[in-house]
Amino acid sequence: MPVDPAVAPTDAPPPRLVWLMGLTNLAYGFAYAAILLTVPQMLRERGLDLPAINGIVSLALFTSLFAFVLAPLLDTLVSRRTWALGFLMTAAVGLFVLFNLPARSTMIGVLLPVLALCVSLFNTSMGGWLGASLPKSADKTIATWFNIGNGSGFGIGALVQFPLMHTLPAPFGALTIAGLVLLPLVLFTIMPPPDAGRSRIHESFGRLGGDIAQLVRQKAVLRILALFLLPCASFALTNTVGGLGSDFHTSPGVVDFANGIGTWAMAVAASLVMQQVLKRVSPLAGYVGTGVVGALFTMAIVMMPHVAIVYVLAALGENFAQSAAFTAQNNIIFASIPEGSPLSATQFGLLQQAASVPLTYMEYLDGLGYDLPGAFHGVMGTFFTDAGISLLACLAVAPLVRRWGHGHALEVARLKLEEAEMNARGV
Repeated sequence: MPVDPAVAPTDAPPPRLVWLMGLTNLAYGFAYAAILLTVPQMLRERGLDLPAINGIVSLALFTSLFAFVLAPLLDTLVSRRTWALGFLMTAAVGLFVLFNLPARSTMIGVLLPVLALCVSLFNTSMGGWLGASLPKSADKTIATWFNIGNGSGFGIGALVQFPLMHTLPAPFGALTIAGLVLLPLVLFTIMPPPDAGRSRIHESFGRLGGDIAQLVRQKAVLRILALFLLPCASFALTNTVGGLGSDFHTSPGVVDFANGIGTWAMAVAASLVMQQVLKRVSPLAGYVGTGVVGALFTMAIVMMPHVAIVYVLAALGENFAQSAAFTAQNNIIFASIPEGSPLSATQFGLLQQAASVPLTYMEYLDGLGYDLPGAFHGVMGTFFTDAGISLLACLAVAPLVRRWGHGHALEVARLKLEEAEMNARGV
């Protein structure tokens, strides 16, 4: 995969306001709050049955996984800034239309998956833009604040979207939500130039296909894919715990607080804590270590009384662990992208969507755990299923973590300038 020597890896210090650039991901979290929380709440309130709602949301999540298939387009034709702007505008329009549809409109089943795909492609284009355009010295900072943006946007969306739809007359509630998702556009003015390493339109798609094939054959990329496809640190319980309030005899108000403000607070706190941890350990060790600690925490929770305070502890703890794991995960992904890479969005999308796969199948397995017979029925079955599978996955990769050392086996970004120049010349 050729690297333009003009944008080859450097040891330049990170530019100012890198942390603020990461907050562009607020739009991603805010939009997904609508997809996963607000829209289902609105549909349920309007009389749509739960299986139908779950089917639509599951289809939306499944569709979003295909963002990596379209990711190569984000590295061609126009700048990644233009792609990001286009997908964000599309998401805003989609949210406005979605919130104004009747509950039983057949368009919801089409629009929600399309919206999820557009939002994921926005995230992918932003990741490719930042991964290729920032010096590698900025990896840890951008990885941390990219996750803070995601978690904060989701928490803010969980808090304000449903009340906005109820307090403002139509169509101003939907219009306000659509406007809020566009707020990160003001941060585009401080972003680095978006075209570093971008494939030009005159380059053939045959060459693009060859570069993609070369990318997925790299040992570092294959190792990251194998790691992320395992449920070492998915913490899918964060998507399940919102529906378990009654099992812990917890009021809806407490449930909303724990999964709204709690999600935002844990995203910020965990990301900043993990940033400090990663100064002492590698992102790989931080990722797997978070999986182990989080699994043990989950097992401890299920042994406690099923009361409201324990529910809050479970919700906050699971969100803290997931945000910490996401921060380490982002560090691994950004460190794997060569500075000036012509396939940065492709690589970011491939690895990011691979990390989303365990969230999908673990949520299904956690649901099966709830129906286990005997003593492990209900919450105990769900929590032990999630923790047990995650712990086994962490133990399975532990020998590989040791073999890969301090994480350099996962970094393809630290290319030597001489190698980049030879590749560019075809030597």
